[in-house]
Amino acid sequence: HVFKKDTSEAARIMLNVHHQGVGIAGVYTREIGETKMAIVHSMARKHQYPLRCSLEKVS
Repeated sequence: HVFKKDTSEAARIMLNVHHQGVGIAGVYTREIGETKMAIVHSMARKHQYPLRCSLEKVS
């Protein structure tokens, strides 16, 4: 549970990704965001999921 979302919030984010191609998992400092992104990429590779996670600077 990288982003500590409950089931309903995780489902809402997943549906946003499915329908709009993007979902916001959270707003973090750069260091924490990079760590969470690395964990997501590692888990996706391990389970062979075609998942992409990226960081965007908040303006």
